[in-house]
Amino acid sequence: MGGVSSNANAPLWVSGVCDSMLLKVVNWRHRWPSGPVAATRAFMNKTGTVEAIPTKRAVKVAWHPKELEHLIRILKIARPDWQFVEDLELFYTSGLRIGRLLPNGLYLADMVAYSADLDEILEIVSNAKAGRAIGRRSSAL
Repeated sequence: MGGVSSNANAPLWVSGVCDSMLLKVVNWRHRWPSGPVAATRAFMNKTGTVEAIPTKRAVKVAWHPKELEHLIRILKIARPDWQFVEDLELFYTSGLRIGRLLPNGLYLADMVAYSADLDEILEIVSNAKAGRAIGRRSSAL
């Protein structure tokens, strides 16, 4: 598997593969709160005690390579310098070696993310499906 290219002439949303990818992103977001904790931060509660609050969680997602390819392509257009996208592309270009091969060409992978990152991914992908602009919002607004 090579890197994900952004062909300017390619349609942004490809019916079928992108639709199934969107469903997996929605499911990923829905299952995030119950996923195992992958990272925490110290937080002082109202009683003055410090406790570890989960910031990242891992959710198992079974991807077809083409679904990941389209997700990466769409995210790269919206957020080209986002570390999450770079990490996702590294996972993809490594031949999905971290994931476990399942029947029908699916790869099961622990997808570790912040809740806010998943919200943004879902927004970007939903906007791409609807044909709305997906580029980074201007900070001047």
